[in-house]
Amino acid sequence: MHWVTTTGLRIGRVACAWLITRRIDPAAIFHYGAAAALPELAAQHGAVIFHAPGMGLERRGLVSSFEVLAERYEVVFGPAEQVLAQIINAADVPRSPYARPEAPGVRAIIDGLRLTCADDEALRLAGAQVLDALLAHCTEQARLGRS
Repeated sequence: MHWVTTTGLRIGRVACAWLITRRIDPAAIFHYGAAAALPELAAQHGAVIFHAPGMGLERRGLVSSFEVLAERYEVVFGPAEQVLAQIINAADVPRSPYARPEAPGVRAIIDGLRLTCADDEALRLAGAQVLDALLAHCTEQARLGRS
């Protein structure tokens, strides 16, 4: 399946793409474009638009697009993934309801990757490694009873 979002990825879009490849569509193909071009790009590729204002699968108030995407595709989170979702929300949503101390660091790492990656696809792939590591950390913390 093809997926479309705006260029200039940040934590929310990186996290959504991670969720798509890890839990929704492992064979996902991503396309990036200007906001105004997304409907045409989606039609051209038969793609789903995500994390784009006014086009569905977007943030709803204090609910991150990561959480909206999980709800839409009925992704059930285990304890570690619930913590990860809270961290993503806190890193992406202004005035998030979650006070996760990891959030500013995760946001800073993704923002730093934006400065070092050649393009959005490279950023998506590098960000996926960060989120894989973060999930491994959350899993270990949950195993130790420290979530």
